[in-house]
Amino acid sequence: MKTKSNMKDNREIKKWTTEQWEDLDLTFRFIDTVWDDEAHGFEFEIYEIIGKDFNEKTKKWDIPIYERKGATNSEDFSLNELEDAQPYLTGLIKWDGCSHFYFGEDGYLHLCGLDRIENLNKVLTKLIELAKLKNVDE
Repeated sequence: MKTKSNMKDNREIKKWTTEQWEDLDLTFRFIDTVWDDEAHGFEFEIYEIIGKDFNEKTKKWDIPIYERKGATNSEDFSLNELEDAQPYLTGLIKWDGCSHFYFGEDGYLHLCGLDRIENLNKVLTKLIELAKLKNVDE
């Protein structure tokens, strides 16, 4: 079993990979953590798409709009795509299965192992089910 202490640290600078998760209205980007020329986890940033702007090239409303960092009202949009956008969620999932999730300015959650991430998903599902029973609007 590889451990961080016996891995040769060959980290190199890589570009972020960006994906549009259209079904969730989110933009996801990640960068691999690399040792020994293999991925051993990744850092990620997730941005909520709050609207779409008109694209002159495609003639469609398909340019994602994001909330700007430090926004003071709902119409305070990012002007430079992700450069000044407020992340929805950031974090990393490490080589050993531990993960770090950062929400907003002060929110933080550490989970040990991928099974704990799966458990969080189950917890959120149960919270949604209870909210529906309590007549919370969708």
